Amino acid sequence: MNTPQILGRKARESGYGWFAYRIGRGKLKPHTCYLVRIEYPEDKPRYCPIEIQTGENYQNVAWRSGVSPQSPYDNWPLSGQWCWFDTIVPLDDETTGTSGANGASSLAGFWIYVMNKYNPPAYFPLFEGGPAVARIRLYELEERHLPVIRYPEAAPRRILMLDWERQPLMEPRDVVEYARQMGYNAVAPVIMKWAMMNYADPVPGYESYNDDSRGYWDKLVTPAGEMPRAAVPDRKSIHVRYLEATARAGMGYIPRIEYGGSELLPVEARAIDGEGNVAKPNRFAAWCGDLLHPATFADFSRLLDSLVGKYAARNPQLLGVLWRIRSDRMPISYSRADIEMFARETGTTPPGTVSDRELARWASQGAAASAYTDWWHRKRAEFQGRVARLLDGYRSDLKLWFYNWDNDKFSLGMHDFTGWDFLGPAVRLAQKDPQRVREMYLRNIEKRDRYTTEDYLEMMRTGNLGVKSQGYLPHHGLRPWLYRDIPGVSLFAPINALYTARDSVFLNYFRTAEGLSVSNPVVYDEACSRFINPKFEGNMSIPAGAPFSMALELLSWFHGDARTLTYTTYTYARGFAAAHRRFAQAFLALPAICGECVDAGDPDTRIRIYRTPKAVYLGVASKSYVSKTIRVSVPLDKITPSGPVSVEDMVCGGKVPVDCTGKQLRFDIESGPMQLHAFRITEVNND
Repeated sequence: MNTPQILGRKARESGYGWFAYRIGRGKLKPHTCYLVRIEYPEDKPRYCPIEIQTGENYQNVAWRSGVSPQSPYDNWPLSGQWCWFDTIVPLDDETTGTSGANGASSLAGFWIYVMNKYNPPAYFPLFEGGPAVARIRLYELEERHLPVIRYPEAAPRRILMLDWERQPLMEPRDVVEYARQMGYNAVAPVIMKWAMMNYADPVPGYESYNDDSRGYWDKLVTPAGEMPRAAVPDRKSIHVRYLEATARAGMGYIPRIEYGGSELLPVEARAIDGEGNVAKPNRFAAWCGDLLHPATFADFSRLLDSLVGKYAARNPQLLGVLWRIRSDRMPISYSRADIEMFARETGTTPPGTVSDRELARWASQGAAASAYTDWWHRKRAEFQGRVARLLDGYRSDLKLWFYNWDNDKFSLGMHDFTGWDFLGPAVRLAQKDPQRVREMYLRNIEKRDRYTTEDYLEMMRTGNLGVKSQGYLPHHGLRPWLYRDIPGVSLFAPINALYTARDSVFLNYFRTAEGLSVSNPVVYDEACSRFINPKFEGNMSIPAGAPFSMALELLSWFHGDARTLTYTTYTYARGFAAAHRRFAQAFLALPAICGECVDAGDPDTRIRIYRTPKAVYLGVASKSYVSKTIRVSVPLDKITPSGPVSVEDMVCGGKVPVDCTGKQLRFDIESGPMQLHAFRITEVNND
């Protein structure tokens, strides 16, 4: 531990390791949101992981400053100043104590761990240091501190939400209050996890999970032939508690389900691989479901009937479901019955009398492989269209969002620096030849710079994502054009890196009848997992400083006019709360309809017009890395056929001074770096 002078002030930093403070003055209030502010320097490239121990509401956050202007990952400029990292913390009843992670009451404060994982040559060598901290401050948040979201009037709403991998251990009301303070308008906790873990009402074919009144987790497996029972009798399920919490808060609710077939799915509805054997998931299950078999839709429907159908009418905040594939449990299937269906529907003649294995090889690797894969993708789109119609039958505004990949560290072409396919060899090489490890990192960057848009699109079309641990699996491909005429289905584009976020062609590839939806599946680092305590998995890192922390979301609107944005993590939190809240105010003020781009006269500026029956809305974004004055100029005939107009700033409220001479609407915006703005334009009645 040392206290060097940095940018003219003293700070505390450690070597490879960590230091911690317990913060909180007086008596804190569990199940209340607090704002934690950590003052840090932007003097050099730093990677800064933080663990905040607040019982089951613990957070693993991080920020990473820019490495270099040429980096395809982190090219954010350094401010050369002291800055604040803000994160909102919903306090649970416990924090770290002598007996472990939940060993003490949080009434007298909670622990914040500042971790330094910078350990060249293997770990984060392109940075030049770990975190340095000058001050930590804590503030209690109240209802009056909520961001004001000015939604568009009488128009569809955009969705800004978060979904996360970790079991729903947090108290739902705490998560919902956290989401409100951050500016989200929907939450998507995992309610059906991995293979059979059901956190909702008991459903045949699934294991029931719930926590009891003392915080212990219970699991109840239903014996064969018996009706399922609740794991904790007389206690509301996690799903019901989310329904209640979101209803009270006016928060959207989209339960995340990781469906791949229940235990009631008959054996003949299990997927067969390309060798004619039962298809194996990559983890946490013994078999996969076959969406081509009619029993699979019936099985899925039974889950949705319980999860959504019986609650839809009384819960308008229930917006639909997020179906995420986990463990690769819904692959292409090559059973004899599947191939016979393919032959009937396509007029293809399969080989004569052959074994099941030979037939599967013909469809998966032989002459029919390409046609069979194309056909299966059409069948998957049809299956998801049926799911959307089922949801529509429950309530006409319910939607299906779909995320197609299991891998936590999603990447295209090759793993980035936190993937173990890369990091494992780097660690081993560091023991033998430390000088060559940095070359590994630099070669990765050089290779990344050589990839083109067409390379990434081909990966998406074929499923050959180019990453060893993800393999070449044709069901990893995604064909969004098959969904252009299927209402109610959104496909999440995986945008977690600068190289895809700034690629307009790649982004718009994922557009469906519901527009563009984008997931930021954070590439969290698992270096030093269990480093501090048994619950510590890794850190969810975002760009720094605050002006660049929403870069991927900003670019998704800039290049693709994304209507749904979700932040997909292991633990639920992210930092730079003020920047997130401001982005939410602008993004959610724009209607979820197609916008018309207007020439901005500047490649770093995007202007879109959205017309609704009540008003015209204007979205303006700067993707510049510096603050600038944006001079908005829009033809008046694109807004109104007559008369003067009034312009309202939908972020901060209030009227904007405008000039309507010369058949143009003109006004100036003082924009920060990578910032989104929203305005409401109405005609002025002079009568």
